[in-house]
Amino acid sequence: RGFPAGPPGRLVFRLEVPRLARLTFACAIDPRFQDRPAVEFLVKVRRAGRADVVWTRLLDPISRAGDRPWVPAQVDLNDYSGSESELVFETRGYEENDEPEAAWWGIAEDSASSRSAGLSQASPVTVTDGQWRMVATHRRGRRPPAEDRF
Repeated sequence: RGFPAGPPGRLVFRLEVPRLARLTFACAIDPRFQDRPAVEFLVKVRRAGRADVVWTRLLDPISRAGDRPWVPAQVDLNDYSGSESELVFETRGYEENDEPEAAWWGIAEDSASSRSAGLSQASPVTVTDGQWRMVATHRRGRRPPAEDRF
């Protein structure tokens, strides 16, 4: 499933981070927009009024062919375990853009760890400890256009 996150974009999910949690996700720039300037993808953990950037990646499909398909990533969240936190998925662009489908966050639809954790397919993240629960309000995940070319 994919979640449109055309820059500037932000998705926020509240949760209590379990012990030994790992966050598994992917990001991509839609093929229709790969002839435009790069997009920066960031994941932050926000708690107690502080936001820590735990992962960042600049996707530049114009100059790096490896940035054209989905780019998988993992983040160790163990340092945040036991606390009420917010996961923030953010995109930043280098040009003005009102195209929400220019950039995407996503997970594999058949993620075994998502099923074992009780997460719906509408979740943009997977945590692999098997006990993770997410409380969030967001729109239902959608398939990105031309996903087979990502």
